[in-house]
Amino acid sequence: NTGFVTMSGTSMATPCAAGAMALLLDANPSLTPADICQVLEETSVKLTATKDNKTGTGRINIYDAVLSVAADLPLSAPTLTATAASTSEISLSWTTAPGATSYTVYRDDDQIASVATTSYSDTGLDPETQYCYTVKAIKGSESATSNESCATTLAEDSGETPGTGTGKYRIKA
Repeated sequence: NTGFVTMSGTSMATPCAAGAMALLLDANPSLTPADICQVLEETSVKLTATKDNKTGTGRINIYDAVLSVAADLPLSAPTLTATAASTSEISLSWTTAPGATSYTVYRDDDQIASVATTSYSDTGLDPETQYCYTVKAIKGSESATSNESCATTLAEDSGETPGTGTGKYRIKA
């Protein structure tokens, strides 16, 4: 006998949900019941593509939920990755900063976009040119600046058959 049993159902989930709500109210006493529901749904770990009767919105992620409502906690700086997507586009993606409502994207210290997601495609760029980026998370104020990530747009195709001339080629693995 291990002393453990498996149980499921609302009788098991209710104490966990009530505890999560208590932690959220401790972090931000001004939350309404509707606010709490929204935060728990938005920060949950999705178990299915859509909300359903078996898994609901997903599994509670209380760490992200508390960070998203704690007004006095600073936002963490995202971790950024830049990847060349074509001769004129660089794709950016970064880690979520729990509690962030948006992100500001910078190219060479100039703001180029403000987005609500954790990705952005910078288009209309010159071929074979290096561009460097940073991102800041926003929730009222800005987070610290992310790491700088640089990428070089791909070379234009010379029209030559690979291996027959001196043109530059990019091979996708």
